[in-house]
Amino acid sequence: MKHYIIIFLAAFGIMFTSCKHDKLDFEQEMKNYRPAADFIRNNYDLSLFYAAIERAGMTAELNGPGPFTILAPNNKAFNEMGILSAADLAKMPVEKVKELIQLHVLPGTVRESNLASNSVDVRFKTIGPRELLVTMSTNPFGSAANRNAIYFHGCLVDVKDVVVTNGVLQVLQQVIKDQPGTVQDLLSQHEEFSLFVGALKRFGFWDQLKSGGPWTILAPSNAVLKANGLDEQAIAALNPDKYIIARLFGSYIIHQQHYFFSDIRAFKTMTGGSDPLRLKIKDDTYLLEISSGDVTENGVPKIRYSCSVRQDRDHQPLNAIPVERKGIVDYNTDNGVVHQLDGLLLKPEQAGK
Repeated sequence: MKHYIIIFLAAFGIMFTSCKHDKLDFEQEMKNYRPAADFIRNNYDLSLFYAAIERAGMTAELNGPGPFTILAPNNKAFNEMGILSAADLAKMPVEKVKELIQLHVLPGTVRESNLASNSVDVRFKTIGPRELLVTMSTNPFGSAANRNAIYFHGCLVDVKDVVVTNGVLQVLQQVIKDQPGTVQDLLSQHEEFSLFVGALKRFGFWDQLKSGGPWTILAPSNAVLKANGLDEQAIAALNPDKYIIARLFGSYIIHQQHYFFSDIRAFKTMTGGSDPLRLKIKDDTYLLEISSGDVTENGVPKIRYSCSVRQDRDHQPLNAIPVERKGIVDYNTDNGVVHQLDGLLLKPEQAGK
């Protein structure tokens, strides 16, 4: 996986009014004399994660002897997925919520010091049936607190190495998204991608996605396609003799590579460079480009991404699509990863012959 790294290296709202809330301020190692679930319960910023733990019936287990590594998404991470309160979690099947919690718990303790500098896709078993891919990129010129950026399955660690009596917490800026099956299964199961799926089927890109890989899929939503005049009838009416189909729809498929968006930022840190990821579109001369940039919101570092297609390195991108870390982004499957795009890489007239 990620063969291109060689190039890079050469490139829920629950209010606990009766409880004291621990402050998530860990500039020095804290001695928290509470097990994991109790510690999470008493942190308002993790209240949605605790509501999920309760819904899953796993409070006692996560207060058990462990040791555990708890990957705890903060409330904003849940909000970005449309989960705003414990009531939203209560609408989800218990088994689905349990799968989500299991995905965020590792047996044993995984701290920053346990990971090698500039390590990519190190596999860790969860307490459930799935494995996670962990990357740590190292900036040798960063401060001790910010030297290493850690990503669990593409999700950036916001607060590292919070010590509890039965393990350690890593607070995440995103919710980990992972499911068994293929990228084809994932796209089929989400109605918002039905037009994109229809286009892939019509132009011969679909069948390959049921096996092989790994694939990285940049999937425009139905709303985006319709906003650009590409409804079901318009897609059916496209004449392949008039368009470079490999460019028009093939540009959304990265072959034989698995890229979380966070990998782009990690590679940039590892190389000390600023170049985006540029990949030749299969069966075409144009380039797909994915770039990242850091911003700060209320003192918290955030990552922004952009996807575009360009004729070559010397030409400006035809369109630049900003990518927000929400919804179906960094959604991992058995044979690849899917990212939702809220824009088109190319309009039909930009892929004409």
